[in-house]
Amino acid sequence: MTRFPGFGGIETVTEIIGNRLIDNGHEITIISHLAQDRDSRLMKRVSYYLMPNSEIWEAAENYQFAKDIVGKSYFDAIIYQDSYAPTEHLVCDLSRTYQIPLIVCEHSTPLYFKKERKLWPRKTILHQLYRSLISWPKQNFRNRKRHLFLYSVSKRYVLLSKSLIPEFINVCGKIKDRTKITYISNPINTINTPTENNNKENIILFVGRLIGMKRVHILISLWEKLYSNPVAQNWKFICVGDGEERHNLQQLVKEKALKNIEFVGFQNADSFYQRSKIFWMSSAYEGWGMTLVESMSNGCVPIAFDSFSSLHDIINHEKNGFIIPNNANNLFINATLELMKDEEKLQQLSVEAIKKASLFNTDKIIGDWEDLLQHIHENR
Repeated sequence: MTRFPGFGGIETVTEIIGNRLIDNGHEITIISHLAQDRDSRLMKRVSYYLMPNSEIWEAAENYQFAKDIVGKSYFDAIIYQDSYAPTEHLVCDLSRTYQIPLIVCEHSTPLYFKKERKLWPRKTILHQLYRSLISWPKQNFRNRKRHLFLYSVSKRYVLLSKSLIPEFINVCGKIKDRTKITYISNPINTINTPTENNNKENIILFVGRLIGMKRVHILISLWEKLYSNPVAQNWKFICVGDGEERHNLQQLVKEKALKNIEFVGFQNADSFYQRSKIFWMSSAYEGWGMTLVESMSNGCVPIAFDSFSSLHDIINHEKNGFIIPNNANNLFINATLELMKDEEKLQQLSVEAIKKASLFNTDKIIGDWEDLLQHIHENR
């Protein structure tokens, strides 16, 4: 793994799936390049190793370190939690050297690089031409080559949604054998019940890293417009998370003199989900949207921009949340006001959100993983 333990979605998913697989009798070893100071039950139950060189990903000492670990034990499979860190050659070499089946899990959209580029600031016309004619074609080539390399070595390539398969094909081009491609959604641990939503407060919630692709600056602009409506003035907007954009976002709030916005940093989000009525998501792209499902499992009604394909697996528009055309800010505000004004509709969608989130409970998802591991074992 790139990082474990940690506060990101990949780390959370690894924590959930890892603990359940151990409960089912599996033994797990984790090799990580980085670690954050986060409490982890899984850490106490696995064999855990931290790479000696955290700066040069595929340094010679990291190769040797990993080979010493893998070569001394028997492994049924290597699961590569791909975060696009440049470690694919190390992982694939281990798989081929020791003849261990490789399962690659892509935790974002395969179109990640194309979507990320759209967030880059525009510079001079000359620089834009350089990007279009030289830089971006090179990146497209490298991204395609990397995907095809991982796909060629892997026994199974796992995406987060069936809707992401066309995106994978878009990146890779023609693939003769598509039988390796499969999809397993991310799981959630806890499902609330409708009767437990009586203590919710007038809170709109965001949970996630404060980085450019989450587009929290858009949410701040939405809050500015929304708060001018008297209906919204007894509500709060709370941002749970941290990241490189936190200072800029807080400075933006200060400059605009906005009220009732709180930045609380990295926290266990459970208590915030339980207290909040509405969940906002403005990401430029996602693979799955873990916090979206977590919020729904606690009866938060989601309002999200239609910026990633798997969103439609999670939200049924106007039944358990709202899907807003990307960048249609006025529609986003109107949907929020509709819920603020209509407590009955808010409660109805809250109940349906919990029902939908239950489809992604750990029992179901771990069953998909057990089936995959069994298939790998039988066909090794």
